[in-house]
Amino acid sequence: FDPDGVAELVELFLPTLLSEAPLNIELTAAALGIPYVPKVRAVERLGDEGRYLGFFFKLCTPDQINDTTDALCYEELGSGSAGNSLKRLDFRIKEASDKGDGFWVEIESPELNPSDLDVSYRLHAGEPWQSFRSLGTDGTLHVDHPALYFPGAYDVFFRIRDKNRPGLWSEVRSTHVLIDKAAPVLKAWRQGNEVRWHVQDDATAAERIKIKAEVLYAGERRVHDFALREMLEVHPQASVRLWAMDAKGHVSTAVFLDGQPLEVAAGQSTVAYGCQSHGPQALSFLFLMLLLMPLVRISLRKTTT
Repeated sequence: FDPDGVAELVELFLPTLLSEAPLNIELTAAALGIPYVPKVRAVERLGDEGRYLGFFFKLCTPDQINDTTDALCYEELGSGSAGNSLKRLDFRIKEASDKGDGFWVEIESPELNPSDLDVSYRLHAGEPWQSFRSLGTDGTLHVDHPALYFPGAYDVFFRIRDKNRPGLWSEVRSTHVLIDKAAPVLKAWRQGNEVRWHVQDDATAAERIKIKAEVLYAGERRVHDFALREMLEVHPQASVRLWAMDAKGHVSTAVFLDGQPLEVAAGQSTVAYGCQSHGPQALSFLFLMLLLMPLVRISLRKTTT
C-alpha cells in the first residue's frame, strides 16, 4: 500500500471527476507505436465495494478520426491539430520475390527516405494493426504473420508514417499476396486426338495454371511453351510430355504420354514396309500353297524318273 501514490491519484483525478470536465490523457500514437488514437469513453468505479477506478478507452483509427458522424473519434484536422491527423503520404508497395522464404515487400515513398519511414500492417479488416517498424537498409520489410505460413491468397493492408512526425500517418493501401511453396500436381490422359489434364495446386486456381507441352511425332519435335490451355490436339501416334506451372513459378514433375499404336479393323488393308498385303486374301493364298506343295514334289519325282 502506497499512501503517497493514492494521494497523487486523488489530486490528479478528483478535480476532473467533480467538475465533469473531459478527461485529457496524453496518449498518442507516437507513444503507443500503433496507428491509433486512444479516446476515453468512460471512467467508473469498479469492484464490489467500488474500491477500483476503471478507465475505458476506444482506439480510433485515422478513418474514424476523419468520420464526421463518429462523435467520439472525430477530430477537426488542421494546422492546429494535436498531431494525430492523416497526411497524404504517397507510397508504393511491391513484393520482393528474391528474399527467399516468407513474404517480403519493398516500400517506397517519393516524400520520404527509407530511413525516415515506418510501416504498420495487418491482414484482415477486423484485426489489430501491427506496431510500426522500420524498413531494412534495402528498403524491404518482412511481413511476419502466422497466417502467411499457410498456403492461400491474402490481402495485406499497409500504412506508413514519417519518423520525424510520428503522429502523421498515410492512408491505407493493400496488396494481394499468394502464399504457395509447393509445385502443382499434374495428371494427363488421351481422349481421341486430344490430350487433357487435371492440375491440383495449394493456392493457384486451375484456370491460372500454365501448361507446357513437348510433342514428338514422325521424328519431329515441337515445343509449346507455358501458356493457359484447356487441352492440346495432337496426332494419336505422337508422344507427348507435359509440365504445369503455378502462379508462383513452381513447375510440376513431367508427365509422359506414349504414342498410341495404330489399330487395324478387320477387312481393312494396312501398308507394311517392303510389300503390300490384303488381310484375309493373303492368308488364303498361303494356305493354298501349303496344300499344293506335296503335289508339286510328286510331280517333280515322276518327271525325274
